[in-house]
Amino acid sequence: VAAAEFYRGSIPRQFVFAAIFGLLCLSLSTNSIRLFVNLLTCYIGKISFSIYLFHFWAANLVHQYIEPSFSHLNSSFASGIFYVCTTTIAILIASVTYKLIEKPGQRVGRLIIEKLDNRSRHRKSGSVLSRSEITKTSAGQVIPNDGSFQRTPSASSET
Repeated sequence: VAAAEFYRGSIPRQFVFAAIFGLLCLSLSTNSIRLFVNLLTCYIGKISFSIYLFHFWAANLVHQYIEPSFSHLNSSFASGIFYVCTTTIAILIASVTYKLIEKPGQRVGRLIIEKLDNRSRHRKSGSVLSRSEITKTSAGQVIPNDGSFQRTPSASSET
């Protein structure tokens, strides 16, 4: 029924394509189809942010330097060549920037998070306390507010 409505034009094509894409996503969430889940697509997924950042630049490079050499061809064929060249250059640039910028940046980010996490654990262990984390007793004792203080017998009560 939906296919017949699509051909008559009553259902906009973008809704049909969105439904097909949604069904594909649902299918991939339960079963991995080798055509869509393989080493190449996983690698492209890994570098996809760099591809996103550099694809316009790659398209501009192809438009300026490569497209003049095939612009005399059939427009559909020329568009296909433009797309393949742009995609290839974007993947090459993204691979380099992923290895030289993203991976080291991720490593630095992990180190910063670990240091902050260690400082937080160190602080919670009681070795470094801020003013809001301590209380002074009437006897002048300083105790942490986290409940970790255990009252020990004083020297005067032992005698």
